[in-house]
Amino acid sequence: MQNNQLTTLTKDGQSYLRPLRRLTTLLVSGNQLRSIGEHDLPRTLTVLAADHNLLEKVRLRRYLLRI
Repeated sequence: MQNNQLTTLTKDGQSYLRPLRRLTTLLVSGNQLRSIGEHDLPRTLTVLAADHNLLEKVRLRRYLLRI
């Protein structure tokens, strides 16, 4: 999902990725994402690469508590 000009990971408040229950690595570098919230991602995620975006907000507290 890199370099695709994505602006969001949701549609109508529903995450595209939450149903992917086995997803552990997500590479969304080189898009136009402005925010990523913990509810945008599946709980199984362990690696997130989101560099080269337009990020203003990143809310991933649930993931930081696992470290």
